Amino acid sequence: GKAVNKNSTGSLYDLLPPLRGLRHVARIDQVAMAFLAVTAAAGAARLLRRWQGTATWRFAALCLLAVLEYTAVGQTLLPVQSGAAAPPVYAWLRQQPLGNVMELPICDSRLAWSLCTEEYTYMFFQTIHWHPLINGWQGSGSYPPEWIEHAAALESFPAAASRQLMAQLRVRYLVIHPDFPALSRSRSWLNIPSNRARAGIRAVTTVGGDVVLVLDAAHD
Repeated sequence: GKAVNKNSTGSLYDLLPPLRGLRHVARIDQVAMAFLAVTAAAGAARLLRRWQGTATWRFAALCLLAVLEYTAVGQTLLPVQSGAAAPPVYAWLRQQPLGNVMELPICDSRLAWSLCTEEYTYMFFQTIHWHPLINGWQGSGSYPPEWIEHAAALESFPAAASRQLMAQLRVRYLVIHPDFPALSRSRSWLNIPSNRARAGIRAVTTVGGDVVLVLDAAHD
């Protein structure tokens, strides 16, 4: 079944069965545009009947307006490093045994203004190492409730809730990027050997500016 964030549709999702066929409430604009197209055609036909004698140039004007209305402005593309310029941590991962990868920071989808650029950046770099990736972005801005709950827990690393969830998700490699808000606290926590042993962390290494944790095979 579809993973739909019911928070975006509210009670309408339960009251209106047709909404259940949409991955996200924003997709209803496609249905609305179909009805508007028919309405616009009916209006144009009526105007052309009233404009007898001058219908030719008026019809041309309507066509021009339609072209202008459908003019689309492309979104600004974000630059992404690739090839030799890609962060070296991904080439390092490519050389490691297969295992689930988790990257921090994770998108906080609870924020309405969050574009989750980090998530689809992680997905792009997955094409370098090809390990299974816990992160991800489905493209519609709608997330299942489980994602929101998991993101909040994972973002709390090195809290116990985060470590327990990573064990459940069978994370083998945890990549902590420099922009992770709790990076300093995580480094301090990792400097205590008993913490690493208790969390099943087999190795900690720094690749480029990223910190990589290799979780013990006992967590598989």
